Amino acid sequence: MSIKVDGNYVVRGIIKPPDVRTIHASSQVVFFTGNAGAVDIAFDGKNVPLTGGPNSEQTLVFDSHGLLPKAAAQ
Repeated sequence: MSIKVDGNYVVRGIIKPPDVRTIHASSQVVFFTGNAGAVDIAFDGKNVPLTGGPNSEQTLVFDSHGLLPKAAAQ
């Protein structure tokens, strides 16, 4: 997985269970996983559903209000 915060990578690699990462950003977080079926994500304490199962790639983009629609995130 990779996590980019305000344009800079803060995570590149594997986060193994039960490890948890808390991310804070000023403007934007871009989250990418190659295994959406094995990842749990929350924004402001609320779960964010991922589509796809094991080995499915997914990219999510968040701003200060939450998850951006896919069209706006590109």
